[in-house]
Amino acid sequence: CRRFDDPATLARIDDEIHNRVPAWPPWDDGWAHNLVRAGGWDNIVPLHARSSTHSDWLGRNLAATAAAEGKSPFRCAVELVQASEGDVMARYHAISGAPGDDGTLHELMTHEHHSIGVDVILKGEGVAHPGGFGAMPRVLGHYARDAGWLDLGTAIRKVTSMPADRIGMPRGRLAVGTAADLVLFDPGGIGERGTYAHPDRRPGGVEHVFINGRHVVERGELLRRDAGQLLRRGQPSRG
Repeated sequence: CRRFDDPATLARIDDEIHNRVPAWPPWDDGWAHNLVRAGGWDNIVPLHARSSTHSDWLGRNLAATAAAEGKSPFRCAVELVQASEGDVMARYHAISGAPGDDGTLHELMTHEHHSIGVDVILKGEGVAHPGGFGAMPRVLGHYARDAGWLDLGTAIRKVTSMPADRIGMPRGRLAVGTAADLVLFDPGGIGERGTYAHPDRRPGGVEHVFINGRHVVERGELLRRDAGQLLRRGQPSRG
């Protein structure tokens, strides 16, 4: 955040955000991705900020905030980051293709080597992201069952054993000696219920969840919170 105090540095950041084209590899003075150029300020929505004076900015895209504040979106972003000492989270739309066009997403999700994960962090404050509650139910319900992009078995593998194997975690499959992480769901009812306006709705169709053999969800109701554990690469699989 201290770099923003230097006018020359701030001007360079402003220029590069709006004009620099991403290049690969990023370690050769390139940018792997430019989220402003990819989606625009109207597709960047702050969800959490340490600054309590900016709470009305949360859940609203930076273009709309800029219009309301009479500032540029870049200046709003800088102000938010400075006031929060860098503790800001946001969601970004239009990363996997143009809004309303699922062509790129379809190509990615149906590729044989593509596995599916989610990087949503739920902090319990600010505005939640619906993906934290419904990302995998959306894969199994919307994309597999309804859209027919994947058969159910492939969809399950893409959200369980395949990503676990990729990062070296001995989880994600049913086998003797492994941790008993289980989700019992209704294939016809599985699906997300959350929206951006109401992001924290529980998904549909999830009947029971077991983590390390402990029953944590029964018919959609949370039973306990102490069954999880920190996972480290290469640790024993048993919970």
